[in-house]
Amino acid sequence: MFYMDPGNSGSESSSESQVERVARRTARTVPWIMGTLAAGMREQGEGLHPSQLKLLMSMHHAPVSPTELAERMEVSMPTISKTLDVLERRGLVERAADEADRRRVVLTMTQDGRSTLSRVLSRGIEQLSESLSSATPEELERIEQGMKSLSDVFTRAHPEHKGRHCKRPAQEGDATT
Repeated sequence: MFYMDPGNSGSESSSESQVERVARRTARTVPWIMGTLAAGMREQGEGLHPSQLKLLMSMHHAPVSPTELAERMEVSMPTISKTLDVLERRGLVERAADEADRRRVVLTMTQDGRSTLSRVLSRGIEQLSESLSSATPEELERIEQGMKSLSDVFTRAHPEHKGRHCKRPAQEGDATT
C-alpha cells in the first residue's frame, strides 16, 4: 500500500490558513495511521473482510437495527443484509425481535463476536504501538494531547455522531483525562 510522507510535501503555500495546513497534514497522516492499524487487524483478521470488521465495530456498543446500522455505515440495506448474513452464519451476531416493538429487528453481537473483535482490535493496537515505540516520551505526550484535541473538535463539529464510534471499556493504563 502506498503512503504519502506526512512531512512537508511542498504543496503547502504561505497563503494557506492554519486550518488548511492542519487539514492537509491530517489528510496525509490519517491514512498512514489507518494503514498501520489495518495491517495489524488483517494479520489477526480471522478471515473477516474489512467491511465485516467495520460492521462489528459499528454495532458492538449496543443493540442496533439493520436500518440504523446502514445509516451509521453509510451503505445500502442490501449491503448490510449480505454482511449480516455472513456474520450471523459465523455466529458473530444475532438477530432478534425488539422487546418493545416485535416488528422491529434488533442486532446484537454474540460473545464469540465480541471476543473476535477484541482480538482483532488488540492486534491492530499492537501494530500501532510498535510504530509509536520510536517516539520520545515528549512526542508521545504531544501526540496524546493532539489526538484528544482532535477528538474533542470532531465531537463538537459532529454532535450527531456522538456515541456512534467504536468504544471499549476503560482499561488499566488508559489516560483518565
